[in-house]
Amino acid sequence: MKKGIIYTLMISLALVGCADSKDTKTQVEDKDENSTTKAEEQIVEEDALAVITGNTSGNIQNGGVAAEYGNMVFYSDSKRLIASPRDEISDMENNGDVLDSVENEEGLIASINVINNRVYYVKNEKIYKVDLDGEGKEEIPTSVSVSRMIVYKEQIIFSSYDSEYDSFNLYTMGINGENEKEKATGIKSFYIDQGKLYWSEKVKNRDYRLYIDNLENADEPLVKSHFNLESFQVNGDDLYYLENGDNFKMSIDGDGGDIRNLTANLKENGASIDMPNIAGDTIYYTENQKMFAMDLTGSKHWEVPTSSVYAYSIAGGHLFYWGFGQGQYSLAVFTNVIDAYNSAMDSYSQSAAATEGWGTPPELLKLYDDLFYLEEPISIRELEEQESAIVGGEILFPQEHVVGATKALLFGLSNQNEDLLKTLLTDPEGQYIDLFMEALSSSPLKGEPYGGYYDYEITVTSDNSVYIFREKDGLSITAVFKEIDGKYYFDKFID
Repeated sequence: MKKGIIYTLMISLALVGCADSKDTKTQVEDKDENSTTKAEEQIVEEDALAVITGNTSGNIQNGGVAAEYGNMVFYSDSKRLIASPRDEISDMENNGDVLDSVENEEGLIASINVINNRVYYVKNEKIYKVDLDGEGKEEIPTSVSVSRMIVYKEQIIFSSYDSEYDSFNLYTMGINGENEKEKATGIKSFYIDQGKLYWSEKVKNRDYRLYIDNLENADEPLVKSHFNLESFQVNGDDLYYLENGDNFKMSIDGDGGDIRNLTANLKENGASIDMPNIAGDTIYYTENQKMFAMDLTGSKHWEVPTSSVYAYSIAGGHLFYWGFGQGQYSLAVFTNVIDAYNSAMDSYSQSAAATEGWGTPPELLKLYDDLFYLEEPISIRELEEQESAIVGGEILFPQEHVVGATKALLFGLSNQNEDLLKTLLTDPEGQYIDLFMEALSSSPLKGEPYGGYYDYEITVTSDNSVYIFREKDGLSITAVFKEIDGKYYFDKFID
């Protein structure tokens, strides 16, 4: 029995797990035919009617076990599809309406989407839709079994497991099952963000390549990226992906030169980051099946108290997750993840205030000191990569070292960041135009990540001077600083 359940989860969710868990299965009263459901009683907020995606792609990648719609949450305890007001989730006893359930012990309900006042979901590898009150249930026919599924406007996008090649294929079809088309074969994952469909597809039976298709403009050509990615997520202009057990971030339009390892200094030795999910300003992830969270730069992180996690979703301000124990999956809920986020941020703020700021890690200052003795150029790209192993994904500009001040100078010029540049001046208002106007007009490189910031090479030539070179535009100049009260301020350029 246990083997059969796990095999079903692999096909339906592409998640694997078979350890024991102490999760307590949620008890929800079965729906009485003559009763009035909470979904009928609850007023759906107007903004819910304007949603264009039935769930977040991050939730779907991790099982899609819950989705929010207005002030309602629709979730699965693996066997039942349940609806409940989100402000009643804190009391999980007898507070939801069962909209559907599986007919056999090994079936699962997952990939929940709610859009246009209907709930779409995968049950036993088939797609169904049902009204918010549980009425009008229909199967949406497909030619293949369904693993993961997301609804975007009037389209359904889903993956199907191909046992012959041990991979997944990607399909699209209309909201009622019409015009089913195979879009890609041999994919690893897919994601929707800002009207674009992303997927990683195997090329020549080796590497995976990232493909991008505009769902809003069929005439726009398909984009094939050079990035070799398997598991990834998209957030605006940034691409987050897993590689060698860590979570990385880089610009989606760049050449990979701005890569940051967000988790190098967060995890235990030998551990691997898994199941990332971007929700607002937070990235949730698991390490050894325990749940953690961090901000989008990896500079702040905290634990989310859970038992072992095999599938999960963030919905209605709560974390819904499946554990596994006694031969079956069970639902547990960590309520009010926003409170946990605020508590973590408060702790960081209080610690910073108590120490008058975090200060610069001594390991980072040692790295900068080593550059002086190296007496050889190092690219900002390589330097940032070494820094990320110390401070995570956050880009720091510690002004108490000439290297940190140089980084601030180059980042400020490349990105025309006036506020950052003024921190390097003893008289910000009086000196800004005279010292930086000419450099600001020539430093940014169009089309390059962060204006070409990562293309600079620097050589520390003295305690207060750094030679700067950039091959792409032939820039060759020395920046001179002066130290005042333990901080370095920009003085002048020397050709």
